[in-house]
Amino acid sequence: MAKIILAHNSSLTKEKVLEVLQKHFSSIGYEVGNSALIGADIYVRKSDWIGATIKLKQDKEKTWLRTHGYAPSVLVRLLLYG
Repeated sequence: MAKIILAHNSSLTKEKVLEVLQKHFSSIGYEVGNSALIGADIYVRKSDWIGATIKLKQDKEKTWLRTHGYAPSVLVRLLLYG
């Protein structure tokens, strides 16, 4: 898990983060979209084996993005994690 801490920005939404990530990662062949996983807002997928999830969190003093690596394919997750 990694945490990217930003200055507080209440106007930053997960839709805006998704838009920025889509612009950047789509041009290099990654898939970016809204995540259905619990605890994640956005996913970035390179292949069935490689991906990351991102959660936008905010409080009164700071804004941060929490990132986790994950296997996008359900089958691969079952093979890796049992």
